[in-house]
Amino acid sequence: MAENTTSTTFSLNLTEVYLQVGDSTKLEITASDGSTYDAEWASSNEEVVSVEDGKITALKANTDAVIVTATVKSNSGETLTVECTVTVSE
Repeated sequence: MAENTTSTTFSLNLTEVYLQVGDSTKLEITASDGSTYDAEWASSNEEVVSVEDGKITALKANTDAVIVTATVKSNSGETLTVECTVTVSE
């Protein structure tokens, strides 16, 4: 009997976002197996971009892009991370 070695992959609905200060948008995770997974969200610079449950909000203009990450644990126990690059202007 062959062992199932198929891994679940994850993607975000957006991989690059341009926002103005005060704008927000929602990032959504899609899993290749169609299941829903909880994610841990993080921003590489919380002073510029906040993130809560996938909703990203531009707080302050910045010349450097901010990386928003979602870390998900698959049914097979793998920990996977997907990213979105966020650029904020005035």
